[in-house]
Amino acid sequence: MIPNYIMQIEELPVTVNGKVDRKELPEIDNIQAAGSEYEAPRSNIEEKLVKIWRDVLVKESISINDNFFDLGGHSLKATTIINRVNSEFDIRINVKELFENPTIKTFNKVILTLDKKQCLIINKCREKKEYYKASSAEKRVFALWEMDKSNIVYNIPVIVEIYEKINKEKIENILNKLIQRHEALRTSFYVVDGEIVQKIEENWQLDFKYEECNETIVKEKIRDFIRPFDLKKAPLMRCKLIKTGEKKYIFMVDFHHIATDGVSISILMKEFIELYRSNNLAEPVLQYKDFSEWQNSFDEKGELKEQEEYWLNRFKGDIPILNIESDYERPSVKNHEGYRINFTADKELTEKLNHIAKNTETTLYLVLLASYNVMLSKYSGQEDIVIGTAQAGRPYAEIENVVGMFVNTIALRNYPNKDKTFREFLIEVKNNTLRDFENSDYQFEKLIKKLDIKRDTSRNPLFDVMFLLEDMDFNSEAEIKLIQPEFNISKFDLTLTAAEIVEGIKFNLEYCIKLFENETIERMKEHFINILNSITDDLDIKIKDINIISDEKRELYINDMKKVKNVIDELEFDF
Repeated sequence: MIPNYIMQIEELPVTVNGKVDRKELPEIDNIQAAGSEYEAPRSNIEEKLVKIWRDVLVKESISINDNFFDLGGHSLKATTIINRVNSEFDIRINVKELFENPTIKTFNKVILTLDKKQCLIINKCREKKEYYKASSAEKRVFALWEMDKSNIVYNIPVIVEIYEKINKEKIENILNKLIQRHEALRTSFYVVDGEIVQKIEENWQLDFKYEECNETIVKEKIRDFIRPFDLKKAPLMRCKLIKTGEKKYIFMVDFHHIATDGVSISILMKEFIELYRSNNLAEPVLQYKDFSEWQNSFDEKGELKEQEEYWLNRFKGDIPILNIESDYERPSVKNHEGYRINFTADKELTEKLNHIAKNTETTLYLVLLASYNVMLSKYSGQEDIVIGTAQAGRPYAEIENVVGMFVNTIALRNYPNKDKTFREFLIEVKNNTLRDFENSDYQFEKLIKKLDIKRDTSRNPLFDVMFLLEDMDFNSEAEIKLIQPEFNISKFDLTLTAAEIVEGIKFNLEYCIKLFENETIERMKEHFINILNSITDDLDIKIKDINIISDEKRELYINDMKKVKNVIDELEFDF
């Protein structure tokens, strides 16, 4: 690979942990780094597009010739840009158009061809009520909680290590400010007249604890901290600050998923840091109840009929059940006991994967999703695969910074036929996924009801494997390190989570321990990396020719078989 731009520096700045401090690296001129000649916006539309791109991509200067993906764009940022474009120009345009027109110059032409189509607006709920309608996502999570109130499947613990002296009173004060600021954090849930509703509490007591302890028992403290919530008692978060040294703390916050999602946690972390720096925050325009009331009225009008037809067509006929050979017999009732293993794709492999994404006009998410499909096909022998994913569920600019549970589950169906090349399959995955995301306003639980899937208590409806790409991006001047808690839960048979980091791509493979042994998952990890290496060596390799076993191990197996054959040949049998 040839870099677009090289900057020489005397030495790499590092944090106290010895890792590269990216915040201290000098800024590379984006115009030069993008590899395109700078051209200024030529019209009012292009000026507005440049401003939107600058804000979302966090770039000082953008040429109308710069490619969105070369500037660090990915699926989530593409969605954010589309939301803001729709709001700014009062149009309805989808993410697929940005993928196909990734420069401002070409994207501008698409906007010029569109007729004005009023962008949907979410208005503030003016009427103050005791109870508000719960959103579709909230209803889904509440119903699952009512089935088993003692589980911690939908807890979202955030654990950070802090390497500087901090003020515990200030921490507690800021947490209360955030709860006051975001109604979703102080919302309780009830069933009234047969309907799941939410109530925003005006009075609450934050569960905040502080203690000092030896570092050797921190893991035990973290395990004890994660426990069930009562969804009828807000706030649905608890916090604990543990001092383990003079300038070393463990800060733990546990949320229930009904009150937050991944994007919400990123919002809260950024706002927490701003408040800790004593900076002021603009008052939020909308609250989660505004969205949930709007969503319910939107559904009642039947606005999503086209999307419903799309999904029913996607899953017409026989729906595949993924059958991967497990180490243990599947329990008759779904079990959520799990474990996870972590592994990393190194910097060199990550660069090659990003190179594939760039050359095929896809994204890292799509390359990894296609590779995951291939692995599952190899393990099951099936060529019709359904993988679940979580979509941000924030299709409108007004709710970008609203805290709450917006995530919608999407079932991604693809066909990794063994005679397709990986390139062909990747383009299919791209087209299928973009269409699926265009129709992601339609809620997953409604699809399950419409498909009338026979309930199998041993499985999840529609799919048993998930794929997620995380983007927990926040800036902090403090020395902070995220800690992954020992959270022995697995919602699905397998969940592969990826996150791009400085060292490459960090993977987390979560699995149900009632189905798989650790050794099986360790092999699966190796096989997945082997698939990634195969496609970077030859993008046009046929799926049937992708080996999940590395050349070195295959050679060892062959040699072992030869030794066995030689021993058999030397044996003499007397009859």
